[in-house]
Amino acid sequence: MQGIDISHHNYSLIRAKGASYLYDKASLGFVIMKATEGVTFDDPRYNEYIRMIGESNIRYGFACAGAYHYARPENNTALAEAKHFVDRIKPFAGSMLLALDVEGRALQYPNIDKWCYEWLKAVEDMTGGVKPLVYCQRSALNLFDLVPANDYGLWLAAWQKAVPKNPEPWEFMAIWQNNGMNLDTDLFYGDPKQWAKYASGGK
Repeated sequence: MQGIDISHHNYSLIRAKGASYLYDKASLGFVIMKATEGVTFDDPRYNEYIRMIGESNIRYGFACAGAYHYARPENNTALAEAKHFVDRIKPFAGSMLLALDVEGRALQYPNIDKWCYEWLKAVEDMTGGVKPLVYCQRSALNLFDLVPANDYGLWLAAWQKAVPKNPEPWEFMAIWQNNGMNLDTDLFYGDPKQWAKYASGGK
């Protein structure tokens, strides 16, 4: 499935494309929205993007939607950031694919693998079994061991034309972000039923 990932930075572009743009994207493919960052930042357009797709469309599986958190391990504990994220997305826990965005300064944090594992496990526990993905660039995959070993999936950032191969230490990638110009575009390696399994977790 083809989709996009967005934050408040994309708002003017999305508005220009029309009121039904996000619903069309989520019903024919998928949309992943930034929800939170650190322990204090809530994306100011998250709720509006939810409304554009339609709350009932997300809850009842008529649209494939996801939410991600931007990690700030240099400032906060994994548990504090996990709680912040779950507090924001809780009304849709079990209906949306969840992800942890690990990039920038976060990749320089000592033992980022352990921090990410603690965040992922906390979110899984707080959402009744939904296992989030990890978003990461290809050059940083060697930083991870605990995360793939505990079956948390990969959302790989690799802006290239050829499909990335052998994303070790993961066996495969669930999502490939293949373009970051103007609007991030992605491919999900599955169908709506598989998306729903990522989103529903233990439910």
